[in-house]
Amino acid sequence: WEEQLQCAQLLGAPVVTDLSSLCVSDELDVADWDFVKEVVTLADQYGVILCVENGNLDTLLELGRRFSSIRYCIDTGHARLDPKNTFKEIVDHLAERTSYLHLTDNYGEIDDHEPPGVRGGIDKENWDYLLNHLDKSDNDIIASLQMVPCMPGTMIRQGSKFLFDVMGWPN
Repeated sequence: WEEQLQCAQLLGAPVVTDLSSLCVSDELDVADWDFVKEVVTLADQYGVILCVENGNLDTLLELGRRFSSIRYCIDTGHARLDPKNTFKEIVDHLAERTSYLHLTDNYGEIDDHEPPGVRGGIDKENWDYLLNHLDKSDNDIIASLQMVPCMPGTMIRQGSKFLFDVMGWPN
């Protein structure tokens, strides 16, 4: 962790991680909070934003309650597949502290990392909802297209056509 955080500091970049990398299990409801505290303290010392990607919403919110510097990474594909919470509920709870987005879509069965805007994927209403809530938070947000590797030109064309032409990003 220390080397990763030093590298992020040199690059002026955030670190995006998941709960399991912080020794937090959202399935077993167990966590090594002392380890999390060490990592968060190091991130704070290096001035690095530590973003945690969505998992169990209750676990993420507990993490945020315990550590005020923790930020969130909303993975739109994961949000669509969450078995307990709707896409909008996840946005409602995480948008205020979101600093990173993984823009991806899926057909509703598995996290197949399709470009945003696939047929049968996340509907425009939910994309608009996400954008509107993020806009209210006034955070500096980095977004990345997180897709299964295919031809780079295809990924860029499909993703950008949806994001720029259909959604009108950035606005």
